[in-house]
Amino acid sequence: PSDVRVAILLGDCYLRLGESGRALVLIAPLATKARENLDLAWVYGSALVANGKLLEGAEVVERVGREGNAADAYMLAGQTLLRLNLSERARDDLEAAVRLNPNLPAVYSRLGAARERNADYKGAAEAYRKAIEHNPQDFEANLGLGGVLYFERDLPAARAALERALRIDAS
Repeated sequence: PSDVRVAILLGDCYLRLGESGRALVLIAPLATKARENLDLAWVYGSALVANGKLLEGAEVVERVGREGNAADAYMLAGQTLLRLNLSERARDDLEAAVRLNPNLPAVYSRLGAARERNADYKGAAEAYRKAIEHNPQDFEANLGLGGVLYFERDLPAARAALERALRIDAS
């Protein structure tokens, strides 16, 4: 579509329906306009990430986070950068997401993982506990907390966290 608004909405629909390839084909030709339109940039960056173009997509959504003060963009960038083992940058993006929206679902779990990868075990445990406070059924947070506590040799607390994780997902 030549109407950018329609392209944004349709691209986002494709993404939400799991048709990221169609979203990218639709949005990519408009990418030059993504510099000026943060909604277009968000859909474009999300489609890039969903299609395995992780670094390029993370950079686009990081800019959306920065220029639009968008917690969800920082979160997507952070978790994508974690996948790329760019842990310091991921931590910074996830910290920004928490500052902007501390109630964003799963943000503390991702922040805990980023802090753990940066050898900030105390900070990781703090983030995992906050995630569990927000959602006691957060498997990743319980598992992450158990791992950190095991590493710190708080074995009784590690066992409790790991048993909670097993109750959530025994597979």
